[in-house]
Formats: sequence, C-alpha cells, structure tokens
Amino acid sequence: MTSGFNSVSAETVIEKKENTVSLSFSVPKNSPYFDGHFPGMPVLPAVAQTELVLRFCARYLGTGIAVSQIKRLKFVTRILPSVPLLLKAELNDNILTYNITSPDGGILYSTGIYVLTQERNSSCVKQGFIIPVYRHGESACVTAKKLAVMGLPVILIDDGNDEETKKLLKDFTGKTNGVTLASLDKNTGKGGAVIRGLQKARELCLTHVLQVDADGQHDIERAKFFLDESAKNPSIVICGYPEYDESAPASRVNGRRISNFWAMIVTLSKELKDVLCGFRVYPVDAALNAIKTPFIDKRMGFDPEVLVRLYWKGVYPLYHPVKVNYPRGGISNFHAVRDNIRIGWMFTRLCAGMLLHLPVLIIRKIKRGKKTEIS
Repeated sequence: MTSGFNSVSAETVIEKKENTVSLSFSVPKNSPYFDGHFPGMPVLPAVAQTELVLRFCARYLGTGIAVSQIKRLKFVTRILPSVPLLLKAELNDNILTYNITSPDGGILYSTGIYVLTQERNSSCVKQGFIIPVYRHGESACVTAKKLAVMGLPVILIDDGNDEETKKLLKDFTGKTNGVTLASLDKNTGKGGAVIRGLQKARELCLTHVLQVDADGQHDIERAKFFLDESAKNPSIVICGYPEYDESAPASRVNGRRISNFWAMIVTLSKELKDVLCGFRVYPVDAALNAIKTPFIDKRMGFDPEVLVRLYWKGVYPLYHPVKVNYPRGGISNFHAVRDNIRIGWMFTRLCAGMLLHLPVLIIRKIKRGKKTEIS
C-alpha cells in the first residue's frame, strides 16, 4: 500500500518532540487507498489507517513499521476523502499510542496502541537533510524553511562564506525550529561541506540524510518520496536522476555523460546512471566509511567519487527522477576549467584504485548479472 501513502496530501507537522508528533493531513479521493472501498461511497479502510500511522511514525519518530502486538484498536468514525485530519502519536519504549481526530479534536476517527517489534525498533531509521551553502545564502534559507515543515532536522553547512552570508545563516538558524548550522572557517568546496554535514548528522544520531543543493535547482517536492524510498531500502543510496527543463545549459547536460561513462568504467557496471546530481539520500555511516581516505575530492568531484567508493563497498544506488532547473541569473560555483581538470584527475585516481577492487568487481558483476536475468 506504499503507493497509497505516497498519495497523502497537505501533510504539515504541527509539533514535533523527541517522542511525540502532531501533524495534519488528508487523503485525496484519487488515492489508491479508496480503490474498491467502497464503489460510490469511498471510505478509508482500517488497514490504510494503520499503515498511515506506522509510516508517519517511522518518518518522524524513527520507529519501524513492524508490529508484534495490537493492544487496542478502535475505529470510531468513517474517514471520507479529502477530510482534514489530525494525527497525534506518542512513543514510549516500543509502545506506540495514537489518535486520529478532526483538526479541532471534536471528532475521533480512530485510536490505538501498538507494540512495535524490538528488533526493528532497535535499528530504526532517523532521517534529516543536509544543505551545503556557498554564495547561495538566501536560496538556502528558503529551501531549508520548506524542508523544516516536514519536522525532520535540517543541517545548513556554512562553507566559509563571506561575513554577510555567515550572519544571514546564523540569524536564520537561530530563529527557525529544526534547522542547525554547521560551519567551516574556510571554503573547502562542495565535497568538504557535505562531509561536514554528514559528520554533523552523525552527531545528531541521524542514520540517513537527503543532500539538497542550496541554489534551488532541485524539486524539493520529491523529498518526501526519496525519504520514503530510503526508509524501505536503508542499506542503499537513493539517487536523483535529473530531468532537465529548457533552462539547462547544453554544456552541463552533455558534459555529465563523460563522468557517467568513466563511472561505468571504474565500477564495471552501468548501475551508476548519473553521478553528478546532488539530490540523493545517503546512509550516514556507510558514506562516512566510504570516504575514509586522504585522497577524496572535496570539491565538485565529490559527488561522483563518493558514489563510486560506495559502490566498491557494496552500497548500491537506486535511481528515481527529479526535476532540475537553472534559475535565470543564478550563481554557479562550478568553474569549467578548474573543476573539469579536478574531476578528470579524480577519475584517474579511481582507475588506479579500481585495480585493487577488480577481482571483487568481476565476481560481483557476474553475480548481479545472474540476479538481473532471473528477475
């Protein structure tokens, strides 16, 4: 029923604490939840309400979705399409208590107490966002504010900006709930900022983070879907496959094909379909483990290099489309000559490194090829 959950609209977090969450939402008439239930008089089924509660709590409280016992479950009032709803949930150890009511609390729709499985709850997924910022202070704040509505931690990384941008970011994070600032004294490049963001995420006990560029190019409406996919596949990287509009420079669109080609060479695989799109969900520990090398590129070569190194370690990608636009008059931190040279040198290093991984890559290619044929 995951497609039903993805159809939920108008999701807004009202209050979020460590063990409690309150959020409003509605389920549109065209949601798969209503398919066949009932023709001519759609009603949200009990099993759909159960999934909604468990998946919302997985997203905001870091729980699992596996239930070992239902201590109490009562469905009081029918839920019709597009009706405004309020979910209040509380987690105590592995006991999850919830109520779904009308926004004013006057109508009780359902209530229940679940006992979550200890195994799943002990390895829960805790998600957030990281946004590396250099010369895009205003757009970064706009993006962070939109993401913070989801009730998940947002980490802005000040990558050695000028004093004006530093003040802007500091003031913004100081007054915006759920947004944290991590700072670097000097500009280290996108890769260095992402690494600092991953380190900060680990400090906050986050297990997975969605990296979003600060310049507003990515369609952040896809954030919820990408995080849901990560929760279902916590051991892999959920990667954005860019869908460009007419604003995209031809040089950028065509140039990335070169990087994708070399990524195919150094992994002996076509699985890395796009290595430059920065819209992706990292497993935090896996990413930090993959980049434990003094040779990691800390500028524009980071995005492709980290995917290659993750692949070498058996952390595979799963791609989903994301719309990408280039705002008119936008500031680009990409320096064509310098960064292309660095990316070329980075792939040269990876070609050398591939020789050490070659036996494993060949065996893996054979095994994964057989799995693909079977599936």
